[in-house]
Amino acid sequence: MKRILDAEHAELAPLLKKDEEFWFLPIFSVYHPKKPDQVRMVFDSSAQCNGVSLNNVPLSGPDLTNSLLGVLLRFRLDNIGVMADIQQMFYCFKVREDHRNYLRFFWYLDNDPQKKLVEYRMCVHVFGNSPSPAVATYGLRRTAENAESTYGSDVRSFVDRNFYVDDGLISLPSTQEIVSLMKRTQQTLLQEGGLRLHKFVSNSSNVMKYFPTDDLAKDLMSLDLSKDILPIQRSLGISWNLRSDAFTFRLSLDKKPKFIEESTDWDQHLPEQYQGEREQWKQQLWYLENLEIPRTYLSVPTEKLLQKHVHVFTDASEEAIAAVAILRAEDQDGNFHQGLIVGKGKVAPKKAVTIPRLELCAVVLGVEISQIIHDQLDIDPKDIHYHTDSKVVLGYIYNRTKRFYTYVSNRVQQIHKVSSPEQWSFVPSEHNPANQTTRPIAVENMKNSPWLCGPKRWFHESKDQGKTDISDNDEQMPQEYDLVDSENDREIRPTLIVKTLHIKEPSIGTERFTKYSTWRSLVSAKKLTHETLVTLLAEASAIINSRPLVPVPTDPEYPFILTPYTLLTQKTDKGGEPPGQFDEKDAFKAQWKEFNYSQTSSGNDGDSSAHRCDWKMAVVDQVFPSVSDKKVRKVQLRVKKNGVNTFYTRPVTETVLLMAI
Repeated sequence: MKRILDAEHAELAPLLKKDEEFWFLPIFSVYHPKKPDQVRMVFDSSAQCNGVSLNNVPLSGPDLTNSLLGVLLRFRLDNIGVMADIQQMFYCFKVREDHRNYLRFFWYLDNDPQKKLVEYRMCVHVFGNSPSPAVATYGLRRTAENAESTYGSDVRSFVDRNFYVDDGLISLPSTQEIVSLMKRTQQTLLQEGGLRLHKFVSNSSNVMKYFPTDDLAKDLMSLDLSKDILPIQRSLGISWNLRSDAFTFRLSLDKKPKFIEESTDWDQHLPEQYQGEREQWKQQLWYLENLEIPRTYLSVPTEKLLQKHVHVFTDASEEAIAAVAILRAEDQDGNFHQGLIVGKGKVAPKKAVTIPRLELCAVVLGVEISQIIHDQLDIDPKDIHYHTDSKVVLGYIYNRTKRFYTYVSNRVQQIHKVSSPEQWSFVPSEHNPANQTTRPIAVENMKNSPWLCGPKRWFHESKDQGKTDISDNDEQMPQEYDLVDSENDREIRPTLIVKTLHIKEPSIGTERFTKYSTWRSLVSAKKLTHETLVTLLAEASAIINSRPLVPVPTDPEYPFILTPYTLLTQKTDKGGEPPGQFDEKDAFKAQWKEFNYSQTSSGNDGDSSAHRCDWKMAVVDQVFPSVSDKKVRKVQLRVKKNGVNTFYTRPVTETVLLMAI
């Protein structure tokens, strides 16, 4: 707190104006177990009052923080690496005066516990406030952008891509390049933004000699860099051995939990059947302190390499899935070098109940890793090659004829978004580096394992045998892989064969009219009779009146189709087939008779009071014109009842003519 007050990062809070908003923050101190002498004050912006906290109200801003994995991947590119830190980065950015009342807190007057508690307020952005990371990162990048014309674009690139919050990590090929970049970055941040870049650490003693002692990491200040052994440095969760330029592990004696499938209470002891396995696991942990992973991908400087390719290997077992990416490069002398880029393992998903499904999940993990490598290391996707020891999965990837069920289909689609089938090839299980993660391996055997060093033997043997499926030469044609036992594979949808049968229905011969170009020529044709024309018009009218007016319903409780016929007749059927037997010779007569319908009360046993919608359909069989004026006032109707034709004579006032012929 004394440092905060002395640096004027906090001030005595003035009296509040009437109706002015404010907020008080609880404060507490934290420290890292490995740095007990460095205490940091935390202002708890997540503390709630009446269900509301300060972090619930302001916008947190965009996520400008670089990918942690991406920063570490770029840190491994070249031979000379440097880490640095910005001193109290959040405190370097001021808070507007009209916003400071939201950062009030209570503390002793003049930092004296013997005096009374008074109100202070922060003048700078605080650790624990949700907008602070976005504000600080934006301010840092804007500082480098403003000075780009003076100090160079490489300074801006370093600040934009190689900082994770306040930690900067980068590697370059030579001492001169990296010292120049660090010096110019120091000047940029200090002069343009008042930010101090310090705590420099490098695997090269020559680099650290260019910086004042006060700018070095705390545990390096008292060392003779030319003689003393450089201590292990920690940053971003990794331990860096400066002397061997490798990442290593440092173990804690604290008890670690063990994950088991059985559900137990949190305070119960581990079941006895797991005790022996846990003790064996604990003993293996100590070997990790002797395991080192080289910081650089390859031992050869990047300027001596002609071409680089990435090989991604995947594997799965009933217990785990894994993927590992290996960088393989050829130098100027024609020698090949390989090294680990990144690897990832996961517990096998329970939903994937078959080995092919697990292998497919591992392949998806592999393409996810390749996407990270492409995004963070700017490697062309065409320079990435994929390998799996499952020919079933290779068949899925190369398939162009079959359709899969959802589980496989979605994952194959995800694979195709990132890679093409030609980039995938087969690797024997005994040479697959990903096997090291899906099956148990002793820690002491990991140092020279294919997981860390790549499958050197397989690369060498494949090159000697002239195999094209793992070649770095894109011009060679890759091997294709067919589906394995496609007839019995439950992931493949069955093939449906649809056969269409066309049946030619009886016709009145209207297709003959297509040879006439105009309606006038059709009417004037000698072969067109009145009977044929009326039949044609009746058929056309019936077709139009039968077309649905609205989408056909799918509700089984309402299967009827609304058509013009329904509106004209107020019925949901078409009245059935026309009465009588018609043969081919009587086709024309049958067609017009089919539309010579009327609706009559005769089907209701002479009850003329029945509702018109309940009248039956009948055929006008005979008409009786009047002698005096030749008008029809009475007709003979034929109705089919119980399969027998019944004849009625009714006045036209008790009939409704549906179609006049």
